[in-house]
Amino acid sequence: MEQLIVGSTDLTEFVKSERDESLEQKLNKKLNSLRSQRDKKGTLDHERGMLQREINQCKVDIINAQYALLSADFLDLKREITLEGRTIEVPAFGVFTTDFSLRDYDKFGIYIVCEKDEPIEPSWFSKIFGAKPYREYSYGIDIYSGIKSQTGLRDSRNALPSLFLAPAARIMGFKSESKIYGEAFASLSEEKRELYDHFTGKYRGPYSINTRLNCFIPDSTKERIKEAREQFKKQVYIIAEIKEDEWTIREMKQSEIRNADPLVVGVHDKKLYLVDRFDPTPLEELIGKSSGYMSN
Repeated sequence: MEQLIVGSTDLTEFVKSERDESLEQKLNKKLNSLRSQRDKKGTLDHERGMLQREINQCKVDIINAQYALLSADFLDLKREITLEGRTIEVPAFGVFTTDFSLRDYDKFGIYIVCEKDEPIEPSWFSKIFGAKPYREYSYGIDIYSGIKSQTGLRDSRNALPSLFLAPAARIMGFKSESKIYGEAFASLSEEKRELYDHFTGKYRGPYSINTRLNCFIPDSTKERIKEAREQFKKQVYIIAEIKEDEWTIREMKQSEIRNADPLVVGVHDKKLYLVDRFDPTPLEELIGKSSGYMSN
């Protein structure tokens, strides 16, 4: 098995199955045959329905044969970073959209919110049993990839699957994997609460810990992304390792990922498939050239 290196991390042990080109060819022939039968004149409606179900299953089988299957456990890997004198645990990998029409397609961030709850009138139950009538603070998290070009908000059309949200939320100390921070209120440890309160108070409200992927995507990889977005119903992403000094907070100083050897992955049925891998070139080295940028 060929080694799978992303940045400085060896992910070879997370490859669960490899591509089977022979099986892929057989399945493509089967798919063409099923489509011909479905579209043939005289095919009854109930037969066409049965054939369509076979076609749908054949497409799934092709994905399993065409792409190596990855265990998503590597998304639980984390590292400690220091931001403004504070130590924060963050995911070791960032997830980036392949919807290059978004203004900030190359951005990955973790949005932290701390809100003070409005007090409510204590109930008879809380009076008798001494239960607190409300939590003093609620905390939430929103993990995003790409920003909507007009409003500056995360584009709901490109919301990340729970496959990526859940491990990132756990690493940050949140119990919920919800991508909407208002639904992700959870009890944090005292240490995490104090940490997030520090930045919330300093910046007078919610804040984002984020980074950008600064690289050129080869044309061959773009073609694979285009094909995979059809197969995976647009659920295709770029995964890159984020080093300690490649994070920033509130964009006070823009940080970027460089030389990360990113992966292109597709998501189907909560499974992760390897679409491609490429060697990135920093965009500065391509200034003056008229083609090849991610946004093209």
